[in-house]
Amino acid sequence: MKATQKSLSINWSFLILIISIAIGLYFYNHSVTKFQTIDISAFENNGYIKQGFEPVKDLFIDNFRKGKEYGGTLAVYLKGEKIIDLFGGFTDYDTYEPCNYFTKDTVSNVQSISKAVSSLVVADFIDRGLLNYNDSIVKYWPEFGQSGKENFTISNALAHELGLVYLNTEDSHLFTPHEAIEKGIKLFEKQKPLVFEAINGQQPSAYHTLTHSLFLNEIVKRVDKKKRNIATYFKEEIAPRLNLKEEEGEVIFFKLPKSEYYRFARPINIPLYYLENLYTIVTEPFVRSFFTNPEFLAIKSVKHFPMFNIRNIEHHSSDAYAENPSYTVFTNGRTLAKIFTLLSNQTLNGNKPFGKHVTEMATIIKNSLKDQCLDTVLVKTNGGYYRPTDHTGTTIEPKYRNETVVFGIGNGGSMVIMDYKRQLSISFTTTRWAISNGLGNVHTYTNIISKIFELIDQQNK
Repeated sequence: MKATQKSLSINWSFLILIISIAIGLYFYNHSVTKFQTIDISAFENNGYIKQGFEPVKDLFIDNFRKGKEYGGTLAVYLKGEKIIDLFGGFTDYDTYEPCNYFTKDTVSNVQSISKAVSSLVVADFIDRGLLNYNDSIVKYWPEFGQSGKENFTISNALAHELGLVYLNTEDSHLFTPHEAIEKGIKLFEKQKPLVFEAINGQQPSAYHTLTHSLFLNEIVKRVDKKKRNIATYFKEEIAPRLNLKEEEGEVIFFKLPKSEYYRFARPINIPLYYLENLYTIVTEPFVRSFFTNPEFLAIKSVKHFPMFNIRNIEHHSSDAYAENPSYTVFTNGRTLAKIFTLLSNQTLNGNKPFGKHVTEMATIIKNSLKDQCLDTVLVKTNGGYYRPTDHTGTTIEPKYRNETVVFGIGNGGSMVIMDYKRQLSISFTTTRWAISNGLGNVHTYTNIISKIFELIDQQNK
């Protein structure tokens, strides 16, 4: 009987797979055909490319031509000089109207790149001698030390090692995003951290999807003499240091005001049955678990800490969603690449980057075990960033990796890459959200990133 049930289960699975592939082929062909009707020349001359890096632009445009990209940005700084600044496509896939082309003023929600920016703010405090990666959190936030959390450090918070992935209360799923943040901090002070089974004698960590930078935010407010949060501190201290120029499209919002909604590029929710997502369901345990296991920690991390549907932001007032430095940053590749010159040893307009001691500490591996939320190996560093491996960050090919190459990732495909040795910062953002992109495996950009590294290394010989 059991064998028969198993056989029926396999047959049904096979049938569903065949139907899914058929649907995927239809939608994929529809999307490519639809995009090929668009005049690429309308935006292929956007931006800037330094002489010698033209092949990068060719690859960037080719992604649009083949229907692999719908809207995005790409920017690169090398040794303090902007060498690439590209943008193209449409801000709304559903309309394809000329008025919806990307411009230099367009911004996207970069999801967990927000965490990377928040971690950079903490690095600024460390650079100024106001914090240390090894400091205990309770030194600045005594109330946090309840329920066995008294020994956690700043680097534990940056490296997703607090065990506070979601609110462990029965009614947390009923909170609004505002309530989750306002009540959450007090609840987290009392909450006991999750403890996972040791791997080779070491304690694994779990990705803090929506809570990571809330803890950093609280620490920053308590350390800063003016009691500013991460967003205000960035605006008043780091943005002027970088000389971000709004007139040149160098903008960043930790929460997009309604007056700035015109900038917004809506993310495209690629249907589940698109071929690339079918591939990830088959090949990536994280994706399979997300859709098949209700007890999967990644599901709990978003179910028990309410978030806002960013995609439909224009239908709501800015009061309808809460500023959460873990995922509500809106910006573009141009701005991100400039921001992360600070962590990649680049002197910009006479302004020096963070000290070598800060960057070295930020890139030291903190935890290289299988992440209990993402269900894959994610090599985390002291500074809140990640090292590329054959599991995550595969957008960066092995031959271009070294001990100072780190990256930040955002669900949907946004990515920042920093390389201290090469004095290099790269950022790309995309509206083409796909399931696997949150792991830094953005296959449509692999050839572009590889070409950037290849050309730079050729010049350095």
